[in-house]
Amino acid sequence: NTILHEILYYNALFCLNFIITKQVDLSLTNKDGNNPLHIACLKGNYDIVHKIIKLGANIICKNNIGDTCTHCAVRSGSYNCVLIILNSGGASTLIEKNNYGETPLHLSASSKRKNIKIVQLLLENGSTLHSFNKYNETILKTLCKEPKTIAREEIRTYLQRKYYDFYNTE
Repeated sequence: NTILHEILYYNALFCLNFIITKQVDLSLTNKDGNNPLHIACLKGNYDIVHKIIKLGANIICKNNIGDTCTHCAVRSGSYNCVLIILNSGGASTLIEKNNYGETPLHLSASSKRKNIKIVQLLLENGSTLHSFNKYNETILKTLCKEPKTIAREEIRTYLQRKYYDFYNTE
């Protein structure tokens, strides 16, 4: 990690405010291929995500496992991070798949921090339900392999309704 990666990882806002007054390169990546925006999205700190985007960070780039910043924001479970990324031009990444064949919507089904509002936001902004990962699993199949929780069941019910609405042509 660079010093900027560490600052973002530990949410050191005073250090961040100091270092961005210098000419800092926002495209530098760590050994995992994460740039500073990836780290901020993974941490779920939407204030920092917004600040880094305003400074010119690239939203579209991928890390070593093929995750875009949208994937990372979904992993964090932060609705506000996902919203900021989408409103800043990240909607084009909704169809991007990582090395596991997962779109951000597919990842929302297997993420540890499941959030129904993120699933709804992704679908409202153009994500497709009809996606298969590299194991040839649909989003619902991936979701049903997860431990049974209230969040999982809420998302499953919502996605099933969306499938029903899509195929109900009466």
